[in-house]
Amino acid sequence: MTTGWAAWVAWAAVRLICCCLIAWMMASGGRAEESGTPPLAVAPGFMVEKVTDLPLVQRPVSLALDEDGALYVTDSSGKSPHGQDVLKDTGNRVLRLVDGRGDGHYTQATVFADGLTFPEGCLWYDGSLYVGGAPNILKLTDS
Repeated sequence: MTTGWAAWVAWAAVRLICCCLIAWMMASGGRAEESGTPPLAVAPGFMVEKVTDLPLVQRPVSLALDEDGALYVTDSSGKSPHGQDVLKDTGNRVLRLVDGRGDGHYTQATVFADGLTFPEGCLWYDGSLYVGGAPNILKLTDS
């Protein structure tokens, strides 16, 4: 059991690291030399691979993987409200991305939750997605 769990955690960690690079790659268009962004350096034995792109995700903030490999992405509205206006900006959402072809690239997206205050982080645990969006921490469960 430990070996299976450890293997899943290792797979999820590597996948999450790769997915976290989505924002960087989207910002640079994958072309660091043209955007002025320094090239991304990774340790020997690791690689960077784009797993999704526009238009599926517009402004990713945080990511979480479930046990089936679906990727949950908190997606910002693109606005930058301050103070109490943060509570009024409910155009943020959570997307659920699925690898429809089974090749490690996410090609299908559905809105998992909409109308959130700014989602600053998310975590998949025990069948639910926990999303931190000030001043709340939400537990979202697909029924």
